[in-house]
Amino acid sequence: MIGLDLKNLKNKLGFTETPIVLRVTMMGGRGAGKSSVLASLAHNMQAVLENTDLYMNADAVTKDVITGKFHELTRMFDNVKEGLDIPAAGIPGDEDVSTYAFKFGMNNTASSMDVVFRDFPGEFVEREPLQVKNYIEESNAVLIAIDTPHLMEEDGAYNEAKNCCTIITDFILDHLKETVSRKLILLVPLKCEKYYHAGQMADVADKVEQAYSELIEMLKRDHMTDVASAIIPIQTLGDVIFSHFGRDEQGQVKTVKKMNSQLLLPVETEYRYRNSEAHYAPMDCEQPLYYLLTFMAKEYERLRNEPPKTFMEILKKKIGGMFKLLSDNPEFLLQISRLKRKRKSVNREKGFVVLTGKNLI
Repeated sequence: MIGLDLKNLKNKLGFTETPIVLRVTMMGGRGAGKSSVLASLAHNMQAVLENTDLYMNADAVTKDVITGKFHELTRMFDNVKEGLDIPAAGIPGDEDVSTYAFKFGMNNTASSMDVVFRDFPGEFVEREPLQVKNYIEESNAVLIAIDTPHLMEEDGAYNEAKNCCTIITDFILDHLKETVSRKLILLVPLKCEKYYHAGQMADVADKVEQAYSELIEMLKRDHMTDVASAIIPIQTLGDVIFSHFGRDEQGQVKTVKKMNSQLLLPVETEYRYRNSEAHYAPMDCEQPLYYLLTFMAKEYERLRNEPPKTFMEILKKKIGGMFKLLSDNPEFLLQISRLKRKRKSVNREKGFVVLTGKNLI
């Protein structure tokens, strides 16, 4: 009888059945490696969700795109067979917005939700600020990708041109400072292989904190307990390591002005294989997903345990989106919560740092 009453109330109040969507905004410089991470994640999804009853499948369009990107990644190792040191060309960066959609659910049940990643190049926030603002406000998480060699090399001289740290920070401070509450913000250094093998991951974390100091300061000051933020480094390819920026005859880095900017970018960024047996072996591409899903499970628990203030809040807890899905299938919630065991331990020496909201993740 209670279920029937809720159903009638739902209809009278205009509630409709809509797909449950977890949205992730991906930001960062063009060519930082965001699509490479998604391609790796999708290709290894069975291993990512191993020992669970969970699945995550790309929709048809996304599958075609990321399959193509995955083949481009693996082709980078073709030169190993030729005895060469230098990888073949990688994935060119996208200049426009890209969307990647997945269905996440539990096997042998109707429990599922959509997970949508939208990739905005850092420069896009200046061209279409309202579009980016609206999407971030709708998103559960913001992933800020960082090209680590440009962050670390030459004293970070080319970091801003490549990674758009100031543009992204200013955008969040100017447009989203008051609306980032209850979100997950991940700062994700990519292409970390050189620094991982040199034992410099603590230095990478330090440089990330310097580059995003204003953003982190704001989060610690205004959102210490209601925004979860962390540094999560990723080895994008595993056995491909940054070598050097191309130099001229005088030994200076050859540069070119970034389009529509006075900032300089290296003309050539050279990589090499780690050894003669190099192969495609990315590391930690799944970690942002583990953080996202366990963050959402914690958010559900918080709202479920928080005393409802109004009758409408009670209704939303019983019939609204995510909360209905997880309360209808407690095993689904349990399986998601257990993904926390697969997360890498927080360890600055390895580059993993929780900045705010430890209670939320």
